[in-house]
Amino acid sequence: MNRSDDEILKELEALKAEYAKLDKKRIETATHLKSREEQLKELKAKAEATYGTSDLNQLRDLLEKWRRENEEKVKLYREHIEEIKEKLKELEGGNESGR
Repeated sequence: MNRSDDEILKELEALKAEYAKLDKKRIETATHLKSREEQLKELKAKAEATYGTSDLNQLRDLLEKWRRENEEKVKLYREHIEEIKEKLKELEGGNESGR
């Protein structure tokens, strides 16, 4: 079964149109990729300048270290507040007995 010339030409035109769309998408994707690569390069430089590294594992370790430090600071602050509250209770108790 042979296809007619018209059928072949229609398919060829459809394939050309599909190729044109794909080529446009390829160009857009390449442009998008280049933009993202530039963004990544800038972010890596910023991380290096700010944190001394752009290595993701090292940054995660640094973040975890800071979280532990913050937890400890909050714990110490909470203990300090509790001490102040206890001292205030003592002072208030002493004032009431002196009245």
